Amino acid sequence: MKKLLFIIIILLLFYSGSNAFDGKLKGFVIGGGVGYSPYTSCNIKKTNLKETFDPLILNGKIGHGMNKNNLIVVDIFYSFGHKTKKLLDSKTYFWANGIRWFHYFNSNKYKLNYSLGISILNFKTDFVNIGGHGLGVVVGTGAQIKKHLQIEISYVYGNSASEDYDNNHRMLSFTLTALAY
Repeated sequence: MKKLLFIIIILLLFYSGSNAFDGKLKGFVIGGGVGYSPYTSCNIKKTNLKETFDPLILNGKIGHGMNKNNLIVVDIFYSFGHKTKKLLDSKTYFWANGIRWFHYFNSNKYKLNYSLGISILNFKTDFVNIGGHGLGVVVGTGAQIKKHLQIEISYVYGNSASEDYDNNHRMLSFTLTALAY
């Protein structure tokens, strides 16, 4: 997996190297950010447990700007370390890693955007073997508030499964992301 990611990064660099870091949203793009989720929900079907968390989020992006209005990235959400009461005070972690497309609209002050994506969801808890992985979708909207800084509101929905449990996930997040392009 690490070799594949390395090859993808090298290809992106060679393909978009001539347009990289010229201040235009075309060519190689990399970024990261932090955020907060006021609502992250996990419904564990076999146990009828429904848990709601409010985790901190780390976000990363690497990809290619096709033109000044369209961006395709590998997008990583990672929420971590929140305590839960119903899961016997265990630590719970949630990842959503996938491909996401951003479309930016031209405007005078703020460059507004919307995004769509598909993700592989991973869920892990210290409580028994409730964790698992599965597929999910990501939708979002946001605005570029400075040249290389944007705010995003994203919603992730999907399922993950382990040998014994099926989990239904929802996450609403607010992130502040810096992008270099």
